[in-house]
Amino acid sequence: MQPLIAQVVVTGIISNHIECSRIRLGSIQVNVKQTYPPYSYNWNTGQTTEKITDLEAGDYTVKITDALGADTTVHFTILQFECDLSPQIFFTPNGDHINDTWEISYAMYFPNSLILVFNKLGQKVFEFSGEYKEDDWWDGTDLIGRPLPTACYFFVVYADKSNKSKFKKGTVSIIR
Repeated sequence: MQPLIAQVVVTGIISNHIECSRIRLGSIQVNVKQTYPPYSYNWNTGQTTEKITDLEAGDYTVKITDALGADTTVHFTILQFECDLSPQIFFTPNGDHINDTWEISYAMYFPNSLILVFNKLGQKVFEFSGEYKEDDWWDGTDLIGRPLPTACYFFVVYADKSNKSKFKKGTVSIIR
């Protein structure tokens, strides 16, 4: 049998942007340019189509066989990037229901986080421990519920309160 002389062109998406461990976004599609169709596909996942989806980070292999029985194997790797906490730089807690609370993107993927906010005198004005979800977002009040004035506040966000080596610090402004 003659070997499969094929140009395997990867089309579609090879997703390397799986942002967080709970998100499954990867997909791979292969397009074979060769003169002996039809082709069969045998992925190491057990799938038999030219496109596979809903993939986690990892290594993937597909064996492509043409109508004459010749085959070739192609390897792919989907990488997972570490999720990074991304706090907003300002919010406007004025009661209009638009940007009234302080969001920290991707915080929901850090169930053991610790969030601390301080005023310019170094006094703690907000503290939250755990999974920072929308219902928990800071509303611009101090520890006893009084509205804080328009100002710049300093924050430290620990991804894991039991391991304080990974953190993000910066400022957030309240604009009223």
